[in-house]
Amino acid sequence: MGNDNSMVRRATVVALGVALAVAAGCATQETAPEEPPAPYEPAAPETTPSEGVEAAALQETAPMRYVVKKGDTLWAIANRFLKDSWQWPELWYVNPKVQNPHLIYPGDELYLYFVDGQAHLARAGEGPAEQAPADGGPKEPVDVLPPGGLGTFTPTVRVMPVDQAITAIPADQIRAFLRGPRVIDEDDLDDAPYIIDFEEKALFGAADAIAYVMDIEDKSISQYQIVRRSKEYEDPDDGDNLGFEVMPVGDAEVRVLGDPSTVYILRSDMEARVGDYLLPVETDPLAFRFIPHAPEKEIDGKIMSVYQGMGQIGQYQIVTLNRGTKDGLEPGHVLTVWQTGRKSKDPNAFFGGSVQLPDLNAGTLMVFKTGENVSHALVMSATRAMHLGDKVERPEHSK
Repeated sequence: MGNDNSMVRRATVVALGVALAVAAGCATQETAPEEPPAPYEPAAPETTPSEGVEAAALQETAPMRYVVKKGDTLWAIANRFLKDSWQWPELWYVNPKVQNPHLIYPGDELYLYFVDGQAHLARAGEGPAEQAPADGGPKEPVDVLPPGGLGTFTPTVRVMPVDQAITAIPADQIRAFLRGPRVIDEDDLDDAPYIIDFEEKALFGAADAIAYVMDIEDKSISQYQIVRRSKEYEDPDDGDNLGFEVMPVGDAEVRVLGDPSTVYILRSDMEARVGDYLLPVETDPLAFRFIPHAPEKEIDGKIMSVYQGMGQIGQYQIVTLNRGTKDGLEPGHVLTVWQTGRKSKDPNAFFGGSVQLPDLNAGTLMVFKTGENVSHALVMSATRAMHLGDKVERPEHSK
């Protein structure tokens, strides 16, 4: 009864326990089954999935239903379902009718379902209407599913602040970084506002002091971090200048715009000096709610520095890469880290020859902030110690 594709589809659905009643009904009819719905093509998210990727590879332990909890991150949820978290765009169903469809909140119920054998994940009621969740969720789209997947399903409106949505990566790690030393592009530093004097003629200014600042052009920004230029960074590949490390000095607030502008020093880790720079404070709640995905093109970079530097680099440490937007990197890009292979002495070679051993997969990292020439990334997983100079490349599918 029906063609081979129908039998395969029915077997898959029965195996999942999604539509036993439908399968039983079909068994008593002589008419040909309805044509299956066209395979769903995921809409392009804020970032574009890489070309030519295979169907997202599910974890063997992937749950059919998961309730998002406070403290979850998008990366951790992706890890529950996928062997490669960066394949999230290939798994996640993006409903164009939902404002900010990528934002996921604590309490959201996520359901795994299949279309023509391809896995997809959606919030309860936001997947295709033809696909009912395996544990009895609604067939027709609704905005909210009662906890547990049971009860009366009626459309409701949920209004939640954007800042309550889960982040892609642990936010606390990034907050600490934003208040610490970081590397910025030379051009960005040259264009940044800078202190030319203090209200009381002095060489330094502490908290509660008034400072005068040149080149504040963006009237929409009122909060700044005062920073001081430190060491210069060179590209380990060609020696080109990639930027400077800046040390945090304190926080300042614009009181009067002008040329110079008047700013009030709110807090200081050390006394501000004439010549110190001002960088905008990151306040956008969407800034770290990007989608993990692979770069569209090949990346050939290196780890150039590590925040709060250590000899060895491990999980949740922040690293700086010698590649940026001009190389195709953007927030959300996931890269594989390759530990540089050692050189081993060849006992049979003349004159003490050596052999370069293969590079070893050391883990993955996710880019969260980019400049033209450099990027900052968080180490998401580490299978072995990473070091300065280790390579970063576009990831490959797990087998």
